[in-house]
Amino acid sequence: MTVCDDIWNLFNARVTCRMLGFVGALDAPRSAMFGQGSGDTIGVNCLGTEDSLQDCVDVAVESYCGHHKDASAVCYSGVRLVGGPYDAEGRVQVLYDGSWGTICDDTWDLRDARVVCRMLGFDGALDAPGSARFGEGSGDILLDDVGCEGTEDNLADCAHLGIRVHNCGHGDDASAVCYSGDPFQVRLVNGSNDAEGRVEVRHDVSWGTVCDDLWDLRDARVVCRMLGFDGALDAPGSARFGQGSGDILLDDPFQVRLASGSNDVEGRVVVMYEGSWGTICDVGWDLRDARVVCRMLGFGGALDAPISARFGQGSGRILLANVGCEGTEANLADCAHRGIGDYCDHRRDAGAICYSGVHPKPFQVRFVGGSNDSQGRVEVLHDGSWGTICDDSWDLRDASVVCIMLGFDGALDAPTSARFGQGSGHVLLTYVSCDGTEGNLADCAHAGIDRYPCSHLRDAGAVCYSGAIEVDRTKLNSANKQES
Repeated sequence: MTVCDDIWNLFNARVTCRMLGFVGALDAPRSAMFGQGSGDTIGVNCLGTEDSLQDCVDVAVESYCGHHKDASAVCYSGVRLVGGPYDAEGRVQVLYDGSWGTICDDTWDLRDARVVCRMLGFDGALDAPGSARFGEGSGDILLDDVGCEGTEDNLADCAHLGIRVHNCGHGDDASAVCYSGDPFQVRLVNGSNDAEGRVEVRHDVSWGTVCDDLWDLRDARVVCRMLGFDGALDAPGSARFGQGSGDILLDDPFQVRLASGSNDVEGRVVVMYEGSWGTICDVGWDLRDARVVCRMLGFGGALDAPISARFGQGSGRILLANVGCEGTEANLADCAHRGIGDYCDHRRDAGAICYSGVHPKPFQVRFVGGSNDSQGRVEVLHDGSWGTICDDSWDLRDASVVCIMLGFDGALDAPTSARFGQGSGHVLLTYVSCDGTEGNLADCAHAGIDRYPCSHLRDAGAVCYSGAIEVDRTKLNSANKQES
């Protein structure tokens, strides 16, 4: 029996590879790349987390197709770090077909390194070095243009060009520097008790201080929690607890401004670095990134994330590229990016258009396909047509905003994978990320209208409630009684 390649993708291949004892899948070839099989065919539609293809057989997928459409999988066994002084850093290598190969550093950034580090059991990544910092590898260069979001569990879930498709040499081998626990150690010095003092940070074997530019209670709260306290009462600056010595290890996060717009709510995004202003390359730039910029400047959010130097070409360095915000960060410095460098050219300078107060273009939403009016597939009206929402990062907070928009009190569930049937038309929103308190989906972080492709197999839904939350507790108590 073979598998038909209708909607065959890396998610399906990943389940196949894991069934065979491999770590994941590097590719999901179609059209009988490894020859035609015989016998019956089945259709599958996996999320990638299933234990077996039997868990994702899809009768809606055409179950009969010619063997010229047989699906295939290219598996790999694991990743490792090589050439570093410690086991937490080194050149990234991937095991494929019994041999270890490397990854090209084109578009390689902290998001990709984060996925590698988590695959290896670390908590995250501190750096994503390129240019063979830990020495040049040998053998095949297996992957190029890797494009992870940073939230994936496996490199197999990240975009790439395909096996051995690259334009690199081993001088471009990618690396990762991982960490476990807190990447920084901190302490308080010169206070009258152990709950106050000058903040010092340990780097390598030395202690240094933190500059008070933009230092506020939010920053102090993080330090206090790292030290086991419940929170922070104050965030003193100006060396209230005496001047430290040694290096000032951490300075203020990025400062930004908007340039060349017709008013102060729009313009080319420029970033201050080492006393000079530079721009941002628009590779990967979307509404989530613009939203962070707008909120840094005191606005409520972003209406648009213009690219291709819509507000004119800047000058000086192009400091950042592949910025990858979730949209909820307080500063661009908290977002994934490739690091400070010199990228692309000023014809690709990124911009932002901000707004304050109520969103000037709120979304209308409706439910479709539910058994009653309190549940269904979420659809959004845009330019006179209804479209759906992709379930990437969709959760109860997002569903709660939808429910409140429709007059309910909250959400009981945030179904994914087109539980209420597949919609039609455009999948309008991807990577929606609400905090649950917004009055409209338009105020939530998202990638922008029709920004990224997504299948209707992943249409998001919501199940709402009205009245006291005891409705949910009643269901829970009933379930508990049945179990007992």
